[in-house]
Amino acid sequence: MERLEALASLDLSDNELIGSIPPEIGSLGNLEELYLGGNGFSGSIPPELGQLSNLREMRLTGNKLSGSVPSELGELFKLTRLDLSGNELMGTIPAELADLVNLTEMDLSDNALTGPIPVELIYLPNLEEMRLNTNGLSGPIPADFDNLENLRILDLGDNELSGSIPVAFGGLSELEGLALGGNGFSGLIPTELGNLTKLVELDLSSNELVGKMPTELGNLGNLMVLVLDNNRLTGEIPVEISSLENLEILWLGNNELTGEIPLELGDLAALENLRLAGNQFERCIPRPLRNAADHDLPLVGLRFCAADGSLPATGGFAPTANVLLVLVMIGAAVFVAGVGYAVRVRDRARLL
Repeated sequence: MERLEALASLDLSDNELIGSIPPEIGSLGNLEELYLGGNGFSGSIPPELGQLSNLREMRLTGNKLSGSVPSELGELFKLTRLDLSGNELMGTIPAELADLVNLTEMDLSDNALTGPIPVELIYLPNLEEMRLNTNGLSGPIPADFDNLENLRILDLGDNELSGSIPVAFGGLSELEGLALGGNGFSGLIPTELGNLTKLVELDLSSNELVGKMPTELGNLGNLMVLVLDNNRLTGEIPVEISSLENLEILWLGNNELTGEIPLELGDLAALENLRLAGNQFERCIPRPLRNAADHDLPLVGLRFCAADGSLPATGGFAPTANVLLVLVMIGAAVFVAGVGYAVRVRDRARLL
């Protein structure tokens, strides 16, 4: 390693390297970039990497690294990007990572991390992207998340988090992607989420949320993805949702929604993917919703409205008992396909 003392960038990514990461890399005092992702490295992350005082980027994604996240990484005070995703890391997230005051991106997703989200992380002044999804994190979300005033992407999906969705999220004015699906959140959807006017994706699916959909969601004019399926939401679909002219994906299925499907939803010209089945809607389905390239409207069990929005005297879709049996089978296939699709929906946040 002595001959590499002046090395500023080490990129060995996307090879077939195996074995442990050499701890001697920690002696490369001038190293600013360390890219080892996409290999087969195993074993623990060497704590010696915390000695790389000039390091600005560390990407160890897509290996087979195990053990805990070394607390020594909190000594990399110049670090701006930390990506440890797609490994087999265990244990809790070290609170020392909150000392990385220059950090803009933190990705610890797709590991086996447990325990709570350290409250110290909400004081990272420059953080723009936080991805902790697909772990085993538990407990409530720290209340004062609005301290992360530069945050654009927050993905906490597919964990074991619980409690209510913090009202403080409404103060994240720069937020473009918020993914909380696949947890155990309960209570109401905060009306304050309607303040997030830059939001492009909102995924609150597969939780235990109750109450009505906030009308304030209609303020999210840039929203392209709204995924609220598999909760216990009640009441009617707010007509204000029809003002989301950029909306491409709308999933409201498997809740306890009632009343009529607003005719105005048919004005969502950009809508491509629609899930409404598994609720208790009445009357008829707005005919223009059939234009969505991918929808589950046959599973809703209602006829299509007439062109003027009235209930047709005859015709339209009215499933018989035999047809319902077929639709149940179709529904099972839709559900299985939907599981994979939901993952892709959340991955949209990675592209923002």
